[in-house]
Amino acid sequence: MCLPQLWGGEIRVTRLHLKIVQGGKINHPATYPAQVLNLIEKCHSSGYLVRCNRLTCGYYRVSLHGEDLGDWSELGVLGVLSGLLHEFYRPRLVPSLAAVATSSVPEVPQETVAAQPKSSELITRLAKLEGEELAQIQDWCKSIKNQMFPSVSQYADGRLEVHLRRFVSLASAKSGKKAEVKVVDSAMYPGAEAIETLGEKLLPDFHQALVLFYPAGTQIKVHRDSPAYASEAAQINISGRARFSISGCQDVRRMESYWLEEGDCIAFDNKQPHGIDRVMSDRWCVCFFRLKAGCLERPRGEQLSLM
Repeated sequence: MCLPQLWGGEIRVTRLHLKIVQGGKINHPATYPAQVLNLIEKCHSSGYLVRCNRLTCGYYRVSLHGEDLGDWSELGVLGVLSGLLHEFYRPRLVPSLAAVATSSVPEVPQETVAAQPKSSELITRLAKLEGEELAQIQDWCKSIKNQMFPSVSQYADGRLEVHLRRFVSLASAKSGKKAEVKVVDSAMYPGAEAIETLGEKLLPDFHQALVLFYPAGTQIKVHRDSPAYASEAAQINISGRARFSISGCQDVRRMESYWLEEGDCIAFDNKQPHGIDRVMSDRWCVCFFRLKAGCLERPRGEQLSLM
């Protein structure tokens, strides 16, 4: 799948395919992590001649017996290959195997089916803020509302934001411009240390926190985060209910949705397509990110001031 408009050009139209499976042997072993190679060998030993083509963006295109199993990040491909080795997950990954399994497995009572999740969650629920701690964070967010500015993301609709630790002016890869990154003076936002402390618990050594305000009726469209960001992000849903959707296979047609309630803290793969539906009431949240090493370089002493 090639969706440059969502990647901002990180996935390019021109791809380099490096086939690492040919005649049951693995080529180019130096270009693939040992864990990936090990799992491919185990799949072959089990009779599942899986193919993994490395895309120019670093993702893997996985197929088995000619069936496309999607494009996956390094973490995702480990899950897919592991799943092929397990009887429970295998038919859920491969449509043809699912058809065979359905015809041979006796019917299960409806109540038992309802009790079983269709798939593992694509988000990780880390914790939940409650009581006085949540109230204090909510009050702090309201106190900085007059310092917020319109979102720099082209996918955000009417959203306001504040950047902590670093300001990132997003630039897509296809624009040919590098994202502008500047250090933010936290003294601009008294009390921000409470947000940073929470961020260190959820995403240790994070580089940027985005404090976000969604007025009722606003959204952020389905997107993948800018090439400036490393994979994996964390989020606190501070107030307001939100429907968060995300894909686990780079396919926007296979999105799964989760309701986020006040105080919910989650982690997710921000390089997968994800978005927030239009909210019914005002919503506050904070997102935590790490930046790629090349985006952290800056002239000595450079600092951002919005005062």
